[in-house]
Amino acid sequence: MLKILISAVFSLLAIAANAQNGFLIKGKITGQHEGQKVMLNYSLGSQRLKDSAVIKNGSFLLKGKVTEAVKAQLTLKPLMEDKGPMTMEKMNAADMQEFFLENNTFNVEGSSIKTAKITGGAAQADYLLLQSQLKPLQDKMRPLSQKMQQYLQEKNDKAGDELFPQLRAIRLDMNKVEETFMHKHPDSYVTLDLLDSRSGVIDVEKISPLYQALSARIKASLKGKALGDRLKVAMKTDVGRPAINFVQNDTEGKPVSLDSLKGKYVLLDFWASWCGPCRAENPNVVKAYNKFKDKNFEIIAVSLDDKKEPWLKAIETDGLPWIHVSDLKGWKNTVADLYDVRAVPQNFLISPDGIILAKNLRGEELEKKLGELIVQESYTLKVKLSDVKSNYTPYIAYAKKGGGYVVDTAYTKVDGWMVFKGKVAEPTLANFGLRKNPALAIVSGRGIIPGPSLQLFLTNEEIKVEGNADQVYMAKVDGGMANAEWQRIKSRLNELEHQGWIAMKSAHDTFKVGQDSLVFKELSVLREKNAATDKQLKLDFIAQYPGSLVSMYFLLGMQNTLNFEELKAAYNKLGDAHKKSGFAQGITTKISNMEATAIGKQAIPIHKKDINGKLVNLETLKGEYVLVDFWGSWCGPCRSSHPHLKSLYAKYKSAGFEILGIAQEQAQSLEASRKAWLKAIQEDGINWMQVLNNEGIDQFDAVKAYGVTAFPTKILLDKEGRIIARYVGDGNELDVKLKEIFGK
Repeated sequence: MLKILISAVFSLLAIAANAQNGFLIKGKITGQHEGQKVMLNYSLGSQRLKDSAVIKNGSFLLKGKVTEAVKAQLTLKPLMEDKGPMTMEKMNAADMQEFFLENNTFNVEGSSIKTAKITGGAAQADYLLLQSQLKPLQDKMRPLSQKMQQYLQEKNDKAGDELFPQLRAIRLDMNKVEETFMHKHPDSYVTLDLLDSRSGVIDVEKISPLYQALSARIKASLKGKALGDRLKVAMKTDVGRPAINFVQNDTEGKPVSLDSLKGKYVLLDFWASWCGPCRAENPNVVKAYNKFKDKNFEIIAVSLDDKKEPWLKAIETDGLPWIHVSDLKGWKNTVADLYDVRAVPQNFLISPDGIILAKNLRGEELEKKLGELIVQESYTLKVKLSDVKSNYTPYIAYAKKGGGYVVDTAYTKVDGWMVFKGKVAEPTLANFGLRKNPALAIVSGRGIIPGPSLQLFLTNEEIKVEGNADQVYMAKVDGGMANAEWQRIKSRLNELEHQGWIAMKSAHDTFKVGQDSLVFKELSVLREKNAATDKQLKLDFIAQYPGSLVSMYFLLGMQNTLNFEELKAAYNKLGDAHKKSGFAQGITTKISNMEATAIGKQAIPIHKKDINGKLVNLETLKGEYVLVDFWGSWCGPCRSSHPHLKSLYAKYKSAGFEILGIAQEQAQSLEASRKAWLKAIQEDGINWMQVLNNEGIDQFDAVKAYGVTAFPTKILLDKEGRIIARYVGDGNELDVKLKEIFGK
């Protein structure tokens, strides 16, 4: 008897110890279930875990350990398990119950798992409380749900439509009960689970306040951290935020980027061929697309399919004529991950300048929203040019108020005119050009150099352009008050541009590799002379017509070629109305940046790593004259200036002259930027100090700090580290300055 008592005591102690160190589930199921298996399923982070126990003498025992409370399932498997496909009827009939599992002792008692009472642990107590509050509404919903399933099987859409509002009303009442529970129990895993269940499509406005109200303990849990991370992504893709760019292959394997669609309203649509609601929504999307496709609207659909054949078949069957992309990774699609898409269909409506305007527009909502945004076009640009070849691509390009850029190649042909239509928020300087016209491009060893385009002022009225395709930049422009003002000076500027372009083409045509061509030296002299004339003509125009829109745009275009004093003086002459315009904001920013690095100012400290990873400190170069050269491997004029810099460096290095090159690369990754930078250094034979601005740009952006908006920009420092000169381009002013300093 004593042995039995001791054994019993040790058994109780073992159970108590297990409860402290892990969980123990003790089940007692009455009825004919002998030999059946009880399955336990739950997830911890990305791990899906399961265990099982066989019922013996009406009892079963499961034990284990969890790092935190989790929602789990107990399922009683029949002795003869059905291997057929899962159906709604089978799911409803399954002997299964959910509960909250944590490191505690649980008791499961009843005639089946589905009807058993499961007790144990604080989270499960919270869950039972919530279930008791929801029970009246669940009892009310149950017979209606059964009717809805019946109507679906009978395909009785009318009866289903009539019943749906009742089901929705009950669901809304259940939501209120759940939200009340969440507000009263911020330190409960049940609250976290409710919140997580609502985050398949995160509504930041609704989810964020509920998440912030959670206790620190719950936020620090695995599920709490994951939800917090997803909420951060959702905030990045919320209405009013810039859409995240991506590149993914289309149906033909060609890469398509979201940024390539800038200038248009874009619907980013997530769907899949296997998604019933997506396919049901497609006719609404097709209707909206057909209505607005010719009004600056495009759709790019990201499919969460994992096989190409059903994806392509669905596109054809549903008649979806827009852009389609996919990496065929199913739910692991990289774009879906980028936008935290956990359910489909989902969509994001994006503005022409890349800002998210709305999310998850369904049915008539999409068409209505597009109708509000894409109003009737207000400008008509009619272009008639002689000698236009069929392969030329006409385009009109202009900056948008508030940021962004529009490049429009969509036009209709009417009686020999190319007709572009659109709307601008305010009079805008635009460029009209012809891509693929050999007369407007130069093929050089470093790629294609684009030729001049026609500049005109785009206003919400009819404007006509007439001229010759090979000299489109000289075309005649009629229409609009701004263009009338433009004509006062346009002919003189056109003359300079035409002269410079013809000279450049001639220089490239006659240049021979390996020769120090005199024609390029002559071209450089001509370009400097014309640039000086162009600059003076525009400054004189600004002084004479300070209230003219043309004056404001001249200054906007010249801001990168004027020194601080010239830019500030010209800006102060502008009319007050133009100073307040959206396009003038860039000039004020430029003035502010240049003021910090104006002549006479102490140079801003620069700490960057060189090609060998060694830290370059501008402070250590005091005692020498230093030329800080801002350039990039992609910048033709920058690369062309390197032979000139090499000769200056060789000439003055021994006299106390140093060069620090700061490269700003345009590749999408730091690795690619570094590769392009190092390759250019090797190709150009650069032998002075070089640092990469992209590296550590989040800590210090040298380009921004020095107000650099044009490349190449060269800033000369004296021996004390003060700025004594600033140049844009590669003129001979630097040679003159260095000769003045070093006397040779």
